Order: sequence, then C-alpha cells, then structure tokens
Amino acid sequence: MTTTITKFAHLQIPLEDVVKATDNFHHDNIIGRGGLGHVYKGQLQRSGELIKISVLRLDSKHGGGIVEFWTEVSMLSDLKHPNIVSIVGFCDEKDEKIIVTMYEAKNGSLKEHLNNPNLTWMQRLKICTTPLIAKPEKALDLRSAHEILNNNKDNPKMSLEDIKRVTQNFHDDNFIGGGGFGKVYKGNLQDGDGFKTIVAKRLDTRFGQGEQQFFSELQILLDYKHENVIGLVGYCDENDEKVLIYEYLSRGSLNRYLNDTSLTWVKRLNICIDVARALDFLHGGVGKQAKVIHRDIKTENILLNNDWKAELADFGLSLICSINQETDYIIDHVCGTRGYVDPLYRQSGFLTIESDIYSFGVVLFEILCGRSTFAIHKHEGYYIPDFIKNSFEEGKHAEVVFEQIREQIVPKSLTTFQEIAYQCLHLEREKRPTTKEVLVELKKALEFQLNSEVSVIETQVVELSSELNDMNMTGKSENSEIRNKEKMLLDQTDD
Repeated sequence: MTTTITKFAHLQIPLEDVVKATDNFHHDNIIGRGGLGHVYKGQLQRSGELIKISVLRLDSKHGGGIVEFWTEVSMLSDLKHPNIVSIVGFCDEKDEKIIVTMYEAKNGSLKEHLNNPNLTWMQRLKICTTPLIAKPEKALDLRSAHEILNNNKDNPKMSLEDIKRVTQNFHDDNFIGGGGFGKVYKGNLQDGDGFKTIVAKRLDTRFGQGEQQFFSELQILLDYKHENVIGLVGYCDENDEKVLIYEYLSRGSLNRYLNDTSLTWVKRLNICIDVARALDFLHGGVGKQAKVIHRDIKTENILLNNDWKAELADFGLSLICSINQETDYIIDHVCGTRGYVDPLYRQSGFLTIESDIYSFGVVLFEILCGRSTFAIHKHEGYYIPDFIKNSFEEGKHAEVVFEQIREQIVPKSLTTFQEIAYQCLHLEREKRPTTKEVLVELKKALEFQLNSEVSVIETQVVELSSELNDMNMTGKSENSEIRNKEKMLLDQTDD
C-alpha cells in the first residue's frame, strides 16, 4: 500500500481542515445520504482561495470500506472529464476516510427534479446523453475486438458445427472438467492427414464468465505466444456460444501430481522454472508493450505434457495493463482462489504483478511440500503461507519437504529454493522478488542439484572402474560378475 499512498500524496488533506470546512460535520451541512455514508457541503481554503466543496464521509458500517474508498480516489484522480465530478483531495486519518470533491451541483441531484414541470424534454434528453460521453470504452472495446478478429487474416475462428463434430456435440463421454467458467471437453480435430487431440472450453455466462472475459482471454492467447503459455488452436463466437479451443496436454494439471513419487525433485524444479518463464514473459520481461497480470496462479492452472513440460493456462480473470502506465496497480473486484490470493489484494482491492508473485510462492511451496494449500488447510487449519511461516519460525525447514523426495534434495538446492519461495510470500509487496529474480534463483537451485548428482555419479564410476580393474587383475571373479559390474558402469555413464 506504500506505493498507493505515495501516488496520491499530493491529494491528502488534514482531518483538521476537513472538520473546520464542514463545521465539525454539522447536521445543517448534510446534503445527502447514501450507501457509503453522509455527504456534507463546506468551504475549504485552498491556495489562498475559499472554494465550495462536497465531503463524502465514509461509514464502514454501511459499506464504505477501504476498497470503495481507494477505488473512488483512484478513479476520480485518473479520470478528468467535464461530466465527472472533480476531486479536491482525500483524508485517511484516525480511522476517518473522507473524499472531498468540488461542490458543483448547484441544483442538487437529478432525483429532486424528476417531477419538475420546468425541466423540459430537451433538457431531459441532454441530461440523458451527456453521461454517455464519459465511459464509452467498454462498448468500444468489445466492438473493436470483433472488428480486429474479423479483419485478421490469421483469424483462428471455427464454426460451431465443426466444434460440435469434434466434441461429438459436447457429449458427456468427452467431458474432462469444469468450473465457474463452464465445462471442458476433449475432442479430435482433423490435422492434415491425421487427427490431433484438443480441449474445448465451453463458456457458460450464467456462471460468471461473460463476453468481456472471453475476449480478454482470446486477446491474451492470440498476442502472447510462448512455449510455457497454453497454445490457442481456435475459438467460436456463434449463436450465443463462446468456445475456446486449446492444445491438449496429456498429463493434465499439476495438482494431480503433488504427492506423486515419480515426480522427482529435478522434475519439480524444471516445472517451477517453466512457470517462472511464463510469468516473466507475461509480466513484460521479454519486450512486450503491455504486461499481463494472470490473477489466478494455482496448480490447477498449470498443465503438463507427456515430458513434464509445464504451460500456464486459464486467462479468464487476467488483466492487461501498459508497462509505461503511471500507476502500478489496477483497482478491481477481488478475484482468484482462496489460499492463493495476495492478502493485500484481498483486503484493499489493489492488484499488482506482485500479486501474481505471491500466488506463485504458494505454488512453489505446494510443489516442495507435496500437498495442496487446501489439503494443508484441512489438516492444519490454515493455508500454506501461514503453515510455512509457522514452520520456519520453529526452525522446521526440512520437515515441510515432501517425505518421498526429501532424501533426493541436496541442502544447497533446498536452501536456495526455500529462500526465494519464502520471499514471494512477503506481506510487503515491495519486498517480493520479480519473476526474473525468481527465475534466476530457481535455475541456481536446479544447478546445485544437478552438479551434486553428477558428482555422486562420477564418484560411483571411479569406484566401479577401480573395482573392475582389481577383479580383472586378480582373476578371482567369475565372468558374469565382471559383466554385471561393467553394465552398472555403463548405466551410470549413460545417465
């Protein structure tokens, strides 16, 4: 929140000045009441001039919380328009949250004049059309999305008929999963002389993912192509059906393998590195003009192919923002999955790329612990961040590691991994690492692990070679025993 306060520092007004301007919030100065609190009129001294102001004094008992407060301050400070009220400043002091705007409504609110015969039809029409000037962006965004896609020669649009054929009309036998967005089906799509397996996500607007989310995910998957970001095969927007077609990754989602003993420490590190690469790309680390905040990083949204290569998926909640924008956050209704969501985002509504870092930190510890944040919550009563914090404070760094892989991990690899993962969970956003920094440390952890394994193998090879030489020289061993030793030596060097 430090960055937020700094950004708006020039708008801060002392509580003493607001109290004086409103005559200590005198009831005679009340000009309105609403869901957030009372509105007062007053006069405030600013730059040697006495100006008329409106003062919204938020009441937390009636819905005026920190999210609403900062949303209003941010919007009013960023949006300058003749038909949007002008902000004078705000006060955030002694549990008081107050927003001060220019008092420009000389005739009060529209509600007071609805039955006024002096308000002519032409005046009413002008009132109705004027606000439309202020926020045409959403309609334009959706219209532009249609136009851009339709004019794109590489447009991967597919007909609904083709998708129904591929999924056998969304048959239950092809259903492989679902969630708040709708249902996911598997299918076989003609690819040259053969077929390739695809995944079709059929959105259901009744469950929260509408047109805006559909085009947002579509835009990201079309513009942000990376080997560790799920590949888009096509899409359908026809007859009120919205379907996204993805490449099929045979192993499914990472959450299914957290306690799988075949998922070695080296494989786990490589998966972590794959996800870090995807996030580094999305956060603007590879030259893109806009950064993407995923907003729902979790093991369910990390998919694995047959070779355990990881790809980040599900961009329905993701947001795009310019790298060069003045602010480093977006105020939005809190979305994401409990147990993964950045607590600062959950409490304040302020979303930053560091919110993704926090969620990634949860994923890193899930991979290390071999348990999901939900499983830990069920057993311990709290999610992974608190579980890890408590364990580390008690000096139980090794105990949190998945028992089946604990003996595989060399100390230097474990320490490097735990330190960077723990930094990701820092409550102060400014102290969380960037994705690039996480990537560097994860690669170090892998290097420490591999170097140690190579060293062990080299030692074993030397010992076996020496033993073979002794056996050949003395001639005391049977040929079969020598052959077995030679085979062990070859196996070690091949690995």
